Amino acid sequence: MALDLHNGPGARRVRDRRTRRVFVVTFLGYALVLGLISLGCRWGYFWLLRCPSLAVTDVQVHGLKRLGREEVLATAGVSAGAPLAALDLRRLEDRIKRLAWVERADVSWQWPFSLTVNLREKTPVALIRLDTLYYMDENAGLIKRLSPLEGMDFPVITGIAPPDFNTSRKLLCGRVLPLLAQVDRDAGRTAGLASEISEVQVGAGGQLALYTTDGLLVKLGDRDWQAALREAGRVVSDLRRQDRLREVAAVDASCPMRVFVKFRRGPKLLVAAMARGV
Repeated sequence: MALDLHNGPGARRVRDRRTRRVFVVTFLGYALVLGLISLGCRWGYFWLLRCPSLAVTDVQVHGLKRLGREEVLATAGVSAGAPLAALDLRRLEDRIKRLAWVERADVSWQWPFSLTVNLREKTPVALIRLDTLYYMDENAGLIKRLSPLEGMDFPVITGIAPPDFNTSRKLLCGRVLPLLAQVDRDAGRTAGLASEISEVQVGAGGQLALYTTDGLLVKLGDRDWQAALREAGRVVSDLRRQDRLREVAAVDASCPMRVFVKFRRGPKLLVAAMARGV
């Protein structure tokens, strides 16, 4: 019987050892190549970080109203000279949006090595008293706490308790803020007030009352504020023409088509009913 020396147990063991050696050598070769590539990439990355010719040359910031350029750049953590390879534009935008006044931030490249930051700041339309005074935007969103350095020349909304703020936002958006916007657009002329609103009081059931900057109280109640303001404005205009507005303590237009005027007479308040058509 002939022996097959090529397929015997010894030959198979030799072939298996040879195959394992080839596999190990091949694996080590690939690992060495990959290691060298990784090392080269790492070296190249650090070279890019330190290369002065591949750095930000200028940063332009547009849309600033209340914020300062240096404040925005410090928050973003970028300035001229920053390495290009280390910049993540999305991360820069997220950092800038942490500023209370920022509504939107877009960061983009400008050829060859400059950055442009386009901001849209939030616009305050009023102050609201909760636990303290806050700036409020046109969507009844709280911006930040009042800072005298950032401006105080806004009407103040009072009468809303801090726990009730979220449930009162519909009322604020539906009645209070449109009222302030209307009076601001007309500068008080259409309403006949001829002065700015300094305070809006929100009472139970959505009743509204205004204080003007000259101290006049105007009660609008829970009715349609536009109709109530028009009727109160006509009465205020007549009283101004008669030079009697300084005698008035309050104007109450909370009843449809009927306005009541409280006059100051010493320690007493006299009530005059202004009939329909006044």
